[in-house]
Amino acid sequence: MSLDAHQEKIGTENKFIHSNMLVLLDSHRRIRGYYEATNQEALTKLDDEIKVLLAEELRNSRDGR
Repeated sequence: MSLDAHQEKIGTENKFIHSNMLVLLDSHRRIRGYYEATNQEALTKLDDEIKVLLAEELRNSRDGR
């Protein structure tokens, strides 16, 4: 997982500007989905999608892909 944030200096303080969205990437760095971090339904879907992605990765590694 990666955090995408932008640091900006406002006056004398450093502020971070970020999003509440999570991005699921596969091992080829293809985007598999966007999920809102503050939405429980979206997080449940993310959990399910991670399980699917792991199963795909295991199947592909056994097949030599």
